[in-house]
Amino acid sequence: MDLWTLSGTGYSMGQFFHLKYVIFYGYPRAFVNADGIEARDHPKCISRIHLYSDMWRYFDTGLYKFMVRLGFYLWVHFFTYPYR
Repeated sequence: MDLWTLSGTGYSMGQFFHLKYVIFYGYPRAFVNADGIEARDHPKCISRIHLYSDMWRYFDTGLYKFMVRLGFYLWVHFFTYPYR
């Protein structure tokens, strides 16, 4: 396969992933808001995200907060206080 085909396939897979995420988590958001529960914002379109490090920060904010809280802080605590 040439580079254009691989690039187009990768871009299409990303767009389908975004569409699936919006359908599974975006449409039920209307029902959640109707019940008076505050829901998270819709994910940003992945074609507007330029750095992969921003992908989870802005696309799936719940997963990002989970990874930061349980992953990053545990590693910092482990390397700061290794014998506790």
